[in-house]
Amino acid sequence: MAGVTLDEDTIDDLLYFARTADIAQLRSILEQVSTASGVTPCDVLIAAKDIQSGNTVLHMAAANGHVEVIRSILSFWQAAEPVLVPSSLLNARNNNGNTPLHWAALNGHLSTVQILTDAGSDLHIKNDAGHDATYEAALAEKEGVVTWLLKAQNDDGILETEQEVDAAEEAEDGMTQDTKPAE
Repeated sequence: MAGVTLDEDTIDDLLYFARTADIAQLRSILEQVSTASGVTPCDVLIAAKDIQSGNTVLHMAAANGHVEVIRSILSFWQAAEPVLVPSSLLNARNNNGNTPLHWAALNGHLSTVQILTDAGSDLHIKNDAGHDATYEAALAEKEGVVTWLLKAQNDDGILETEQEVDAAEEAEDGMTQDTKPAE
């Protein structure tokens, strides 16, 4: 990968267009910057990281459930054989240790969680609070996301038996009960 340094305004623009789901503007800036810098759009995407927060374009799209933006971002790697989106983008940790998968799970964006996981996001990364994406989804009471992530972990051989899956689900249920505010 060729190195590229982006100015703050370019990074802000890329993050903004990912957050607002303006795919046309996002792709336009990626093409302009990559052409001017002599690097690929993939290089630009990896370099586009907010200085203050550590967030990437993938964080912004994932947090807001912008499935089409994520597909567009991932499409830049489609020409590669095999198609491997770099971990430095998929599993980028912001200044709180959250990955795009953490944000998608926390906000209950199941389709986004599925796309990120299918692309190779690591289900086991823990943020600075010691939480993985499943735990974040459970704290936010996003039961559909929790169930799907637990199944994905089971399919990966992380949880070996049905009893382990049941125990994990019960633990997740217990966490959501403990975190509910008093009425």
